[in-house]
Amino acid sequence: MKSLKIKLLILLFTVAVISCKNNKDEKKSVDTEIRDVDNVKIDSDDDIFIEGKSITELLNDYSLKKTLEADNFTFNIAANNKDNNRILIYTKGLENEFRKVISFEGKVLETFTLDQNNDGYKEFYITTTPLKGRSYASVGDVEIIGFASHENKEIVEIAVEDIKSIKNERTDKVDVVDGKLQRSFIVNNDPQKYNYNLNIDGDDYELTYRKVK
Repeated sequence: MKSLKIKLLILLFTVAVISCKNNKDEKKSVDTEIRDVDNVKIDSDDDIFIEGKSITELLNDYSLKKTLEADNFTFNIAANNKDNNRILIYTKGLENEFRKVISFEGKVLETFTLDQNNDGYKEFYITTTPLKGRSYASVGDVEIIGFASHENKEIVEIAVEDIKSIKNERTDKVDVVDGKLQRSFIVNNDPQKYNYNLNIDGDDYELTYRKVK
């Protein structure tokens, strides 16, 4: 009889351990789904994870924080603006949320929200100044990073046509004129201006330039 009781106790203990383990695994599975699946709508920064850390944790180390508004979502940018810079980009409210980390040597200058081709969907532009540019880059040259809302469902990256001019140092500027990006700089003491246009071919978005005469 005593032997039977011992066997029953061992059986009950085993069942309890298995049950606890299953509950723990089930909770872990739920947490993983919330944190790691990209295509879910986001309500809180605590639910956005990049490189294993939540945005709430990461933002403590970033001095520049921008929230750009669109029709049904926000496009969020954070940068630490140190020599080895990192830009965090993430959306909240899209059907397919977007997250990206950009590492480069330089700093973020400005951010713009535009609709250059007047299709009703926003584009988001970030201007940066690299510390180490291409072989033809001058000190103070500006680079443009672009993203576009594809029918307010997802974010696509915009390819930006590069102007390969050797500019006078610290003369390169990007502004918004009549709802479009305009770039101005000086080459050999000759002031130059370029207007940018957004071209879309299917899923391909490209920002091209045209010299202003």
